[in-house]
Amino acid sequence: MRSLLLLIFPLLYIVPLFGQLEASINEEFRTLSEGSQSAFVMSLPTGDSKFVKKAWANYSKKKFKQKAKYEKGQDRMFTDDARIKDMSTNTVDLYVRTVIVSEDSLEFVFWCDLGAVYLSSKEYPKRANLAREYMQDFASVIFLDLLKAREKAEKAALKLQEKEAKKQEKAIVKLAKQIEKYREEIAKIEVRIGEVEEDKGKEEEVLLEQRAAIELQEEKIKETQEAIQIQKKKT
Repeated sequence: MRSLLLLIFPLLYIVPLFGQLEASINEEFRTLSEGSQSAFVMSLPTGDSKFVKKAWANYSKKKFKQKAKYEKGQDRMFTDDARIKDMSTNTVDLYVRTVIVSEDSLEFVFWCDLGAVYLSSKEYPKRANLAREYMQDFASVIFLDLLKAREKAEKAALKLQEKEAKKQEKAIVKLAKQIEKYREEIAKIEVRIGEVEEDKGKEEEVLLEQRAAIELQEEKIKETQEAIQIQKKKT
């Protein structure tokens, strides 16, 4: 039961947040290989970096017609020549990096290279809002996937608990049968004890009769011996 509760409590904690399906997004300067560049940073309620990166790779392929790939020797993912409607008439390059904050939290850092400059609200406010919309859309995917994963874990824990409950029920039935068997054995023993006690009573009666007969014989012997002594004296 304890393992089941440990799964339910995080789920209850995260549902109100997921109910909004909205992540907090800040615009900051973050370091790339080209130096510090304008980036969009949002917090996600998971510390599973691999899970988020895999989700981004699938999302990038679906939305931008290009799958994000890991850059060799770099702790980030790169989407080359992505096509984003209303972002640019040309293709753009996208960079993302995950920064783990805690076991249940990480930062998702997003850069958009327009070619001559990196996307920022200062230079391109409308395009920046579009980038935020895509990030919010991706966040909703993450939220939903996390809920599904937690639901799956909860169902697995519940199934395990039900299995354990059935196992305990079988054990109880088995013990009940053993108790009934012991009761039957005890009843048989009690009957046997009664028979033995009855036999013992009969034997004690026989012994008493035998003792009485012996005492009677001894009395007769004594009387006979006395009679013999008296007869000797007369002679």
